[in-house]
Formats: sequence, structure tokens, C-alpha cells
Amino acid sequence: MPYFFKPKHAKMYPPEKDVAVPPPEALAVPKGMPPVAWMACMGIQGEERNFADFNALNITQSDGLKGQAPLELVKNITRGYMACASYVDDQVGLMLGALQRLGLVDDTIVVLWGGACV
Repeated sequence: MPYFFKPKHAKMYPPEKDVAVPPPEALAVPKGMPPVAWMACMGIQGEERNFADFNALNITQSDGLKGQAPLELVKNITRGYMACASYVDDQVGLMLGALQRLGLVDDTIVVLWGGACV
């Protein structure tokens, strides 16, 4: 998933439109999951440290976003994630359309691969 999107994708999820965010207690480590797997996914990855608003929260790697971040910040992060997913969806659609136009769709396997938490 890219960490960018175009304005048209952001407009799909405006701040006026509420987004569902699971309550902090729903973000518990699943039974049997090693804690290190949880931290790698839900913790602060490092790139967030480039933003002053994240630094001001003083969230540690092991804290993740389990109830410490203000709800509006979590909702804004969620909106950004949804905009990124919409951008990827558009790009996949363009690629599949091009394969169709070129007559290659029946001879092509498309694989989408994501990294941790993506």
C-alpha cells in the first residue's frame, strides 16, 4: 500500500464523514500471538516520528495506538489509510483495464502482495 494518495481519494473520506474506529479494548493481542508480532504491526514503526503531532504524544513502540492517541487523530489516520486503499484500487483497475484492451487478460496472473499490516 502506498503512503500517498491523490486529492480525489482524500475527498472520498472527508473529516465530516465519521469513520468507524475499534475501541482500544478491541486492539488486544490475539491469543497465541507473540508480542513482537503485535508491536511490529500496531506499534510506532518509525516514520511517524517525523511528525511533530506524533512526537508530542510520547507513544512508545510497545504502546502502539492502544487508547493513547486522541480519537480524532486515530480517525484521521484511518481516513488516510482508506484513501490509500482507494488509490491502490484505482491503480489495479487501470492495470486490469489495460490488460483487457491489449487482449492479455486471459494470459496474465495478477498478484497483489502486501507487507506487514498492509
